[in-house]
Amino acid sequence: MSERDIHEKQNTRSRAWNAAHRELTRERSKAWYWAHRDKALAHDRGRRRKNPEAGRIRGRLWHATKPEHASVRSHHNAIFGLRDSGYRGMPFAAVWNPRRGGSYAAGAQWVIENLGHRPGKNYQLHIVDRSLGFVPNNLQWVPRDRHKQVEMIAQILLENQNLKKELGRTT
Repeated sequence: MSERDIHEKQNTRSRAWNAAHRELTRERSKAWYWAHRDKALAHDRGRRRKNPEAGRIRGRLWHATKPEHASVRSHHNAIFGLRDSGYRGMPFAAVWNPRRGGSYAAGAQWVIENLGHRPGKNYQLHIVDRSLGFVPNNLQWVPRDRHKQVEMIAQILLENQNLKKELGRTT
């Protein structure tokens, strides 16, 4: 057996050992994490607490580089989140909803392909018909000031409908 063959055999053996070792380490890491996840999460929270500004900077950077994705995600959070907003309970496209097997990325891709990239920093995604919800073909980019006007009008109309319902129940 030549020196080259011996060297190749050793390399093959070490590559196989490295692959097996990586897999074993990965499994051990998963097992440790699930056994000690409270400790691991507390450690992570502690790191964030020491430098909370770093997380904010990463968040702002992510929003600035992926505005379409961020808009789909923030609309999802407004519709299904805990905060009481004018969007709460509105329909949301299932193919964009991660809770139903969809993804924000699919929504962002649809927005880019059909509406284009966000025209400017002062533009937001606007839901044209609130009864249809956050679904394809019911969105458009509008300037922030116009968006706020339309949202205020929609909020007033929603409050008006709720008052009519309450008055109908009391009479």
